Amino acid sequence: MEDLMDAYGSLDSVAMVTLAPELAGSQSVVRELCRRGITVSLGHSVANLSQAEEAVHHGASFITHLFNAMLPVSTYTL
Repeated sequence: MEDLMDAYGSLDSVAMVTLAPELAGSQSVVRELCRRGITVSLGHSVANLSQAEEAVHHGASFITHLFNAMLPVSTYTL
């Protein structure tokens, strides 16, 4: 979350963030963004199903670029 704040400041005018749920620390970022009323979308990702489900469990509610330049589903570790 600190990196996000360093890059974008207070986030007061941010309504939606797209992030890759497989990145280290992303689940705590999902929780904090949702707590602040910011919509979290999953994207730019090579996450497996359990990583994506965990992000949804923590509040992510959209998907950006579904299957656009992503690996085929058959290559994901389920």
